[in-house]
Amino acid sequence: MEDREGRIGYWVSGVAHGSLILWAILGGALFRPQPDHPVRTTQVSTVTGAEFEALAAAARGAGPVGAEAT
Repeated sequence: MEDREGRIGYWVSGVAHGSLILWAILGGALFRPQPDHPVRTTQVSTVTGAEFEALAAAARGAGPVGAEAT
């Protein structure tokens, strides 16, 4: 009796795994391509520390910019 039960288990497992693999290959649900989203870019520029200090001083008034500012 144990031999027959073992064979039934192997058949059920084999059919289930085979069906899953066949569905994944033919159904394409796991390998469907994702839509491409456009890459957004923006124009940037770099400034030196002195240029930043000048911009910050003009925006906040005269005075140092940094940890010692109150």
